[in-house]
Amino acid sequence: MKKIIFAIIAVLAAFNAHADRMYIDNFSIEAGETKQVSINLDNSSALSAFQLELYLPQGLSMALDSRGRLRCGVNADRADDHILTFKDRGNGQYNATYYSTNSYDIYDNSGEVVYFYVSAAEDFSGTATVSLKEIYVSDAAGNMTQLDNTTCTVTGPQPVNPPAGPTSMYINDFSIEAGETQQVSINLDNSTALSAFQLELHLPAGLSMALDNRGRLRYGVNADRADDHTLTFKDRGNGQYNATYYSTNSYDIMGNSGEVVYFYVTAADNFTGTATVELKEIYVSDAAGNMTQLDNTTCTVTCSSTPGPEPGGDKATSIALDMSEFKTTETALVQVYPTIEPAAAASQEIAWKSSNEEIATVDTHGRIKALKPGKVTITATTTDGSNLSAQCEVTIMMKGDMKEDFTIDISDMNSIINIILKK
Repeated sequence: MKKIIFAIIAVLAAFNAHADRMYIDNFSIEAGETKQVSINLDNSSALSAFQLELYLPQGLSMALDSRGRLRCGVNADRADDHILTFKDRGNGQYNATYYSTNSYDIYDNSGEVVYFYVSAAEDFSGTATVSLKEIYVSDAAGNMTQLDNTTCTVTGPQPVNPPAGPTSMYINDFSIEAGETQQVSINLDNSTALSAFQLELHLPAGLSMALDNRGRLRYGVNADRADDHTLTFKDRGNGQYNATYYSTNSYDIMGNSGEVVYFYVTAADNFTGTATVELKEIYVSDAAGNMTQLDNTTCTVTCSSTPGPEPGGDKATSIALDMSEFKTTETALVQVYPTIEPAAAASQEIAWKSSNEEIATVDTHGRIKALKPGKVTITATTTDGSNLSAQCEVTIMMKGDMKEDFTIDISDMNSIINIILKK
């Protein structure tokens, strides 16, 4: 026990005496690109292991290999029998551990020590920050030091606004029957050559993009205007969908008017009257990458069938959450998904509540934000008068609390050392 205490004292004493640094250099990446990124270690003394948390911004994620594993590797010039592992913690957070099974030192004292591959989403643009946090390094004797957090800037495609021509993207007014699924065109009228676009599609309550038999959003491209162009739609929730259309070889969109892509929309059984469909945040670009933002456009959709029963006839009979309990750590953001039966209940709206908002909060979408250690109950309640509810018990731990007893002590520190050295 005395040896452990002395070892921990040595660890703590070394915290402020170390001048080592781990960092990522600023880098740029194109939308849709996968790129190798180095993690560098500049060390003034011999080290054999480290662990850290990698935080990637929205629009970036670690790439996977053909077997679905995170792509990463070690710099052989600085490694002996060292092993690197990355684990996906969710929400853009990844945990990295690097160690030698025989406690050999890391070679040299500067530059790349490991690397990983990062992929940018098709709609990634602008600048963002990548962070390395909770960085711990240790020498062959097990002495551990926490290093300062570091950040770098990643740069994606930058919007450039050339002189705007009379270019417009729009949907024509259309009608649909309650319960019907229908193909809807998105049109592009352009006076100059364009090769790509991205936009947000906003559908009103009662309308949603249809799914195919594999649960994927249904959409397609007009072959008369496409070359090697690719279209993707992503469901952002609350009736909002993001569309990206581009050519892998920067070929121009053919023609200069009319339908360029289409999607399928489904009307709920209780959809009635008229509503508005919107195209927003519309950006078009030419083959050179010059980007222009177009004006938002709207169209009117009309229900052409006889209205069905007024909402409120069928109340929910049950509500359930996809998790009844879970554990997480401070600052984590966790999504809980509800299911209301029957699926055709007049209202799918839910009221969310946290039993202690000092420990964790929950928003109107069921996203739980962990604030500090403790236990809290998240309750989801129907709002259609049925007053049904479901609960999820959440336990929030301190980072480094290996025993999960809401305290950080010598045994927790020893467990961290053992993990890094793989004793």
